[in-house]
Amino acid sequence: VLAYWEKSPNLYRRKQSTQKDSPVLAALHSAFNLGTAPDAIIESLIKGLVSCPAISSDELDINSFLHEVHDSLGDSAKYRQDIRVMRTQNPNDQTSSGCVTEEHFFDDGTVFIDEDAFIEKCKHAFKNGYSIALRGMEFRSEKVAAVASALADLFGQPSVGANIYFSPARSQGLARHYDDHCVLVWQLLGSKKWMIWPNQKPFLPRLYEPFDPLDGTLYENSGRVEVLLEGDMMYIPRGYVHEARTDVGESEMNAYAEYSLHLTLAIEVEPPFE
Repeated sequence: VLAYWEKSPNLYRRKQSTQKDSPVLAALHSAFNLGTAPDAIIESLIKGLVSCPAISSDELDINSFLHEVHDSLGDSAKYRQDIRVMRTQNPNDQTSSGCVTEEHFFDDGTVFIDEDAFIEKCKHAFKNGYSIALRGMEFRSEKVAAVASALADLFGQPSVGANIYFSPARSQGLARHYDDHCVLVWQLLGSKKWMIWPNQKPFLPRLYEPFDPLDGTLYENSGRVEVLLEGDMMYIPRGYVHEARTDVGESEMNAYAEYSLHLTLAIEVEPPFE
């Protein structure tokens, strides 16, 4: 932590040779039904999905928050608040300024009343190159909650957020971007190719501040390339521009062309807790 925290990305290769050697990884596999086909994985992720009101990490009065959201607890999932279904097309044509944006399958604010129809639409979107992203996994899964809680204790933070991303083969979900918080990316299924650019700004971004547009200094050959295999984890500091795809080229292992599922753990550094 002292060597890399907010200084440089770092890849931690999985040491165990099989899934059974890692009880935490095995627990997450069973929680999300990862040993099955993509349609079954989508069902395990979305079945029973309810709204999860966003809570700021610097919320000081939890009772006030609970009173505020009391009437909305248990509501149907809402687009962007709970789930995103998006893709970034033609990334090879992307300019050095990184101006390509995501294309979303649903409209902002859509509420998914009919769960079965919602799941079928997500399956259709996945088959057409869209990634499925769920936020608030620390509230939706006991297994993820245990990991997030342990990380929060380790870093002395009040909480650690967790999102999960399920991407089809030969696709890119999120467009090139940077975050205002540090992240740990944990590859749970399949493989994913990441490109990360060095931070060239004198100051790291602060939480909730407006994002600066990506400048023209992000040349393709200036980025660091890492391929995460199942069980690998990578640390990305806040402010470091990055993007990820599920295809890594014909010269790589065939397994890399399969779909991918990874968990992102967000460590937010708030002024009161620095």
